[in-house]
Amino acid sequence: MSQFIMPLIFIIASIGAFMGVIDPTYKETQTLASRLEEIDAALYNSQEIRRIRDELLNRYNSLTPLERDRITKLLPDTVDNIQLIMEIDNIASVHDMAVSDVVVRELADAKEPEIGVVHLSFSVNGSYDELVSFLKDLERSLHIVELNTLRFSSEGEEYTYNISVETYWLKNL
Repeated sequence: MSQFIMPLIFIIASIGAFMGVIDPTYKETQTLASRLEEIDAALYNSQEIRRIRDELLNRYNSLTPLERDRITKLLPDTVDNIQLIMEIDNIASVHDMAVSDVVVRELADAKEPEIGVVHLSFSVNGSYDELVSFLKDLERSLHIVELNTLRFSSEGEEYTYNISVETYWLKNL
């Protein structure tokens, strides 16, 4: 009978050891292995992001100062109303026009929270040909300027043009 009891004790001890120690340890190891895979994937993603950032930084650093200035003018990260008005006035003065009645207001645009919108309205006096030349030069300026309205009135040969435009800037989120 002792021949059967000893193997039975070993079998019961083996089952107990498996249930009490080996199986929980194996399950914990599987959980840790799964977690390790997640960490490896996150590490790979962070290395990829770092590589892309370095590539973009190298491309940005390879730009000349003039190109950087043009990009900043095209879509600035702040809005400088005074500078914008001065730029429009300089364009107008090339065409013997003067800017007057300037009104500036920032618009809240919920559609694009990362883009700021500034509405600018002003008046200029001059002939139709001067207006066309002025608008062409305004279109060619580096600032993104969208013409919203153009109204005019006349007194003899002199026309007054009431113009409203919108310009954009990149918000730092």
